[in-house]
Amino acid sequence: MKRHAVVLAVVLTSVFGLGAVDTYADPARRWSGPGWPDAYGPRHRGPRFGNFAQRIAGTYLIRDGDAETVSLRMISLSADGNWSGTHSHQQAPDLSFSDQHGVWKRSGRREITASVLDFGVDPATGRATEVVRARYVMTFSRDLREVSGEYAGEAFALDQDPFDPEAVPISGFDNTFTGHRLTVDLD
Repeated sequence: MKRHAVVLAVVLTSVFGLGAVDTYADPARRWSGPGWPDAYGPRHRGPRFGNFAQRIAGTYLIRDGDAETVSLRMISLSADGNWSGTHSHQQAPDLSFSDQHGVWKRSGRREITASVLDFGVDPATGRATEVVRARYVMTFSRDLREVSGEYAGEAFALDQDPFDPEAVPISGFDNTFTGHRLTVDLD
């Protein structure tokens, strides 16, 4: 009987030891304690913390960092990595552009990076004049309700491929932003 207890103790110690090594060897599965909403990383699907992509899926209202003009954008993130956005100045008299569409992926603990496209449109004719490629880096607060970040982009002629590294852009831009997640609770 004593021999069985020793064998059982050795086996259980090995199993638990290997489990701990596996958990701490993979930074995405480390536990940092309560209060860290994404502490288990992107692969954990447990009921307490949930999947990061599912937890950030939603609509966000962001304000560009440019203090001279009020510029707002509504961005919708889906859990499967899609991005869509609408800008408050899309129908400006001097320059119009389409909605943004793109993709995002997790790039940090509470951070995503997105690559998005939209079209510059001639306000008089309604025809596309350029294709715009932008990259966003968005950082989420601990409770995933507030965001901040930066974006940069370039505009290309319609006959150019915006993903061709040798394509010469017509113009470029960059800015910072802050924002909030849209929720049902307004208080």
